[in-house]
Amino acid sequence: TAKHSTIAGYEQALKQYVFPFFVSRLELENPKKWNSDVIARWEAFLMDHIPKASSRNRKRVALRRYLRFLKRKNLIKLIPQIEDESNSRNSRETIIPGELPNWDDLLSYLKIIPAGRYRFVRTICVAFGLRISEADAVDVEDFIGAESEEHIDVKNDFIKKIKDKNLGALFLYVNKASKRKIDKNIIRILGEQDNDPKSGPYTACCTNKDLACFIVQLIQNGEHLMDYKKDQIYKTIQSLPIDKSEFKFHQYRPHDDRRLNITLQC
Repeated sequence: TAKHSTIAGYEQALKQYVFPFFVSRLELENPKKWNSDVIARWEAFLMDHIPKASSRNRKRVALRRYLRFLKRKNLIKLIPQIEDESNSRNSRETIIPGELPNWDDLLSYLKIIPAGRYRFVRTICVAFGLRISEADAVDVEDFIGAESEEHIDVKNDFIKKIKDKNLGALFLYVNKASKRKIDKNIIRILGEQDNDPKSGPYTACCTNKDLACFIVQLIQNGEHLMDYKKDQIYKTIQSLPIDKSEFKFHQYRPHDDRRLNITLQC
């Protein structure tokens, strides 16, 4: 049920942080031997070598999904408890603040936001479904021109279908994922790894023609040129006037724009 990118992320985590520890280091090739005590040792390993809690949790998710897969295939009888994990896991997602808008409602709101780099970044988030950190780094050089269309058609059938239906008007080459170097102690234990643990570059498409035209207009007005840090974005959000419409756009968090893009495309 997961996306291809999600499956690839699970696979990387398993190859880098799960199999080498359980199989190579502990010599427990059969997953039936991966009990709660063994997993607790793995948790301690993660705590010692991966400082960021969110990064550790991604490794836990990969292991959890893999154990569920093994259980479904009747390769193990029970799924051992993973440390700090409750039996019932609630989603951290919140609902969109107001009524669900359409593309025209979004465009109308973006047009009344004061001109400048913030409006450009916010429009990129809405139009392409980028994360706020990725959108903040977008510059004119990241937009893919007509000379790249042939290459895109061959490499990405999804984008070709969008183009054929005359839905997409702009493409972005996103290569802004920050990459954290693997700790030397992990490399010593696990060995050199072929795969990078962070996501790499990808091509994003703006599927709404009016938003695409608006982005071109913003660039022509020079609104993409300002140096604008991520912390400034949050300050700008707090200073925006209240949106009195049923959509409550002023309550949107940066991630809500990305979720809205996915919702409207679906």
